[in-house]
Amino acid sequence: MTRAITVRDVIKSELRHGIISEGEQLDESVFGTRLHASRTAVREAMSSLVAEGVLDRRRREGTTVKRAPLGFDIHAMFPADNGTHAVASQLTADRIVPGPPLIQSLLGLTDEEVLLREYLLTAGETAIGFRISYRERQYSGRGPSDSLNNLAEWFRQVFQRELGRVSTCIEYAVSDPRTSTLLGIPEGSPLLVREQIFYDDSNVAREVAFTQLRADMVALTDIR
Repeated sequence: MTRAITVRDVIKSELRHGIISEGEQLDESVFGTRLHASRTAVREAMSSLVAEGVLDRRRREGTTVKRAPLGFDIHAMFPADNGTHAVASQLTADRIVPGPPLIQSLLGLTDEEVLLREYLLTAGETAIGFRISYRERQYSGRGPSDSLNNLAEWFRQVFQRELGRVSTCIEYAVSDPRTSTLLGIPEGSPLLVREQIFYDDSNVAREVAFTQLRADMVALTDIR
């Protein structure tokens, strides 16, 4: 029989792919038949999704979809508007700061200061994460405002070089007090942390960026 964790994964996948949608009422017996899962497994899976805030279960009203995971292209700088949620990025910090040793090393800098930019990412009125980037301070451009997710064009305008490659790493983390305050979530909540290093066509690192996203709201996808 199919395990509860598999049922949970399939339900979330169906939400991401639009097979089931927000506000839809879910029938436990339908999922049990479709996934060859026991009623217990389906119930456990739905209970875990209720705890995550994905589903809403009410006595005598059944279980409905509260919200679908927000798809976030793993390669993109910012989430794109998916037609269901109004997605936006707001610049909240733009300043010169002392460069952490890691950033100095990755960017190969001798200058002790770097340019830091921080963006708050929101879906509708809900904060879903933020992006912090570091680069050599002379590169203060922001790129094309209408196509920041066009990485090649953004890189060309900011660094006056062609984009060579992007190194991406995804890790799990829990929110600290400041992050919890920024995102309006309990301390210790699960986060997805994406580290990206942008290299030019000579394999020189030009920017290092960290994006922290609410793991209960965001699904990282590869849409290429």
